[in-house]
Amino acid sequence: SIIDPTVNFRNYRGFSVFELLIVATVTTVLLSASVPMVRRSMSSNRLKNSAVQLASELNMARTIAVSRNAMYELTFSTYDGSFQIVEPLSDTSPRLAHELESGITFATMPTASIRFFPKGHAQGGAIQLSNDFGDTMTVTVSPSGMVDVSDYQASESSSYYYPWGYTESYPTE
Repeated sequence: SIIDPTVNFRNYRGFSVFELLIVATVTTVLLSASVPMVRRSMSSNRLKNSAVQLASELNMARTIAVSRNAMYELTFSTYDGSFQIVEPLSDTSPRLAHELESGITFATMPTASIRFFPKGHAQGGAIQLSNDFGDTMTVTVSPSGMVDVSDYQASESSSYYYPWGYTESYPTE
């Protein structure tokens, strides 16, 4: 038989209801303290993803302008948080519109669009994105057409490293 009849199970004591209640309370307190940190971290990741996507689309607008020897611009809509490459003279778009991730908004921008010219230079300007916690990231386009993503969160400034190896500022040609 599996159970040894000589063992007295009355000598073994389990957990009391009070002990289980204490463990459940401590677990609840620890979990409830971590939820705001997870929410902020997720919002920060959405902000970085949106900034990288915006920078990529700005670089694509410059590439299209140079390759097609025509003027193109990236237009912004603060209404729905979207941005799209368009050819301003014909009002056609070579690519689909993109939207900022949920909870991310355009905080500031120079105009409703940033224009790229056939030689690769740009109108220039800075677009600032923000999340629900007030963290911001700035995507800057220089007059030479270079795109820069800067991270300004809670009074500290640092460069953002792209997953594909580029750092804060990089040439697009």
